[in-house]
Amino acid sequence: MWVNNQQVLPATAIFKGDVIRTGKASSAAVDFRSGAAATIAENSEVPLSPDTERTSLNLRQGALVLRSAGRQPVRVSVLGTSVIAYGKGNFPAICRVAAVGREVAVFNDHGRVEIQGAGAPLLLPVGKFAQLEARSPQGAAGQLAGRVTAAIPSETVQHAGQTAELPLKIQDPINWEDLVKTQRTGRVRIELLDGSILNVGARSNLRVTKHDPQTQQTMIEMAVGRLRGEVVKITKPSGSFQVRTQTAVIGVVGTIFFVHATFDFTRVTCIEGLLTVQNINPAITGVATLHAGESTTVPRGLPPAGALQAPTGQIQSQVNETNVGGPSAGAGVAPGEAPGEAGTLNRDVTNATTTAAGAISAGTSLITISRVGDARAAATLASTNLEAAAAASNKATVAAQGAAAASANATSAIEQMIELLVSPSGP
Repeated sequence: MWVNNQQVLPATAIFKGDVIRTGKASSAAVDFRSGAAATIAENSEVPLSPDTERTSLNLRQGALVLRSAGRQPVRVSVLGTSVIAYGKGNFPAICRVAAVGREVAVFNDHGRVEIQGAGAPLLLPVGKFAQLEARSPQGAAGQLAGRVTAAIPSETVQHAGQTAELPLKIQDPINWEDLVKTQRTGRVRIELLDGSILNVGARSNLRVTKHDPQTQQTMIEMAVGRLRGEVVKITKPSGSFQVRTQTAVIGVVGTIFFVHATFDFTRVTCIEGLLTVQNINPAITGVATLHAGESTTVPRGLPPAGALQAPTGQIQSQVNETNVGGPSAGAGVAPGEAPGEAGTLNRDVTNATTTAAGAISAGTSLITISRVGDARAAATLASTNLEAAAAASNKATVAAQGAAAASANATSAIEQMIELLVSPSGP
């Protein structure tokens, strides 16, 4: 299994915003600090929600078995639909969820399970299942976030709910939850619906998890690579523009900035406006506030370093690395870039001022992946057999693979998957 594209071992700590992925013939047992637990089947991808206090997951593809912690609810978001499991008294709720393409199946093993979508909420009785077709309501995967305005091959996009990676070309749509990848020489420029620009450098992985121009709420996941962002000024009271890497959370308030993200560290540079930078683990306190011309580095497991003045040469190098038209020439203007763009960036750096880093505290959100044996023991206390549940969810994923192979008949494939979900081998 992998967390944020890095292979991990049992007992690895994971945090809000991390992405768990399993491969063929593998599964993952996850124990949450809230007491909830999940068994993730093979070939599944499950991000952990970064912006809520309750236990919340997002099933992008595959299948999982979910167990709540007593009365405390646990939520799974899947292709525009929310599945919420509530226990009774000290007894947990147990449900299974599978996603194949644009189809979703939910089975209620125990407790109260509520399905929320575009219409009225649906209460799913114990022992019953629901087959849903994912829609694209406000905030759902598949909703348009922006379009490609410039590209240098090779670069690809993987649309939400699909396994194929497709080449990008000018004016191609970029939707919520789409994964954009650039290869050794590939670069791409994305213009979001609110006018913000994302210039993605080579060897980068970027996902637009949310972009709502009406509320001015945007969230970008940058697993690895280089990004130059030019964000329009946020004027709405609830507006926010956030970039999340494997080590940092970057808050943007109408600015031009650079991000260089790796597994071990994130380097952030502010060219214009204001940035706030902190470690992605809220248990690690400390916030760096960057003004024009300042940069900071956020190592894994450490707070951000104090804000430092970024050398002009470093800024120019970052511009070159994210220019879709190639390395800049002459006075800092690259083919395909707006004339004077790089010169304006350097002028902003020259006029930049220095600021001191502040510090705030945040509550811990640590959760751990336990060994499968421990997870089975915990599941026994919940009056269920996790081993059987894992087998059922693995069967669901096998059906999911069948559905992908037989994309011409998605409805038939989901029916096969549901048969496996409701088979007697379940909890």
